[in-house]
Order: sequence, then C-alpha cells, then structure tokens
Amino acid sequence: MTAEELRSFVRDALEHLDDGPRRELEDALLLRAAKGSSGWTPSAPSQRIAAEVGRFAEAACRIGYADPREVDDCLRQGTKAFLAGDHATACAISEALLPFLGGGEIDLGYHEMIDEVLTVDVQDCAAQYAASVYRTSSRTMRRER
Repeated sequence: MTAEELRSFVRDALEHLDDGPRRELEDALLLRAAKGSSGWTPSAPSQRIAAEVGRFAEAACRIGYADPREVDDCLRQGTKAFLAGDHATACAISEALLPFLGGGEIDLGYHEMIDEVLTVDVQDCAAQYAASVYRTSSRTMRRER
C-alpha cells in the first residue's frame, strides 16, 4: 500500500467512526506524526485562541458547567500549540482551564472522573502544561518556583 492509499484509507475510516473514537484516533495520529522522524509539526493556533479559551473558562465557571466536547476542543488547541512549539499559548490555554477542571469548578455533566468524560488525555495536557511553564520561564523563575 502506498502512502497515498494509506492516507485515503484513514480518511475513509475516520468518516465511519462516532465522534469520540474519531477524535481519539485523530489525537493519536497527530501525536504520532509530530513525534515522527519527518520533523513535521502542526501549525500553531493563533494567539487569540488563548483569550477565547480564557473567556470560555470564565463563562463555564460562572455557570458551573461546560460541554465536554467544547472542553476537549479547547484542550486540543493547547496540545496543538505545544506540539507546534508555541509554549506561551499552550501555557495560557492550560492555565485557563486545567485549574478549574481539577478543582471541580466546572461540571461536565457526568458523575465520572474527568478522564472518563473527556476524549483528550488530561494527564498529557498536564504534562504539556508543566513542560510549557518550564520552557517559558527564566532560570531565575525556575529556581523560585
């Protein structure tokens, strides 16, 4: 099978999956492609995405609820920024959402754990956040934290 035939197969297969499994597979493909030997990285989301995620998180905290699919979409933007090397945007997106999710200030409408509701790997998001904080902090700030 050629590379183009494989791409065509994957596109066709993705169309037949439900939303959750499709997004999980897309996430896995994105991570695999970014870690591959080709040197490919996704394009970084615009920096205004971080402000939009911040407004989304504030609204979700105000009403105490957020649609899990929207939270997934926001966290995916953080992962995309991280993989693209835009650690400042990745950091801002994570800071806007993760503390409120972890503190239970945003209800996702289910009585399960966050990682059972979201299709995004929240532990990966937290690790990317920690790495982004490190990469955007000066040596002095790293010692103070």
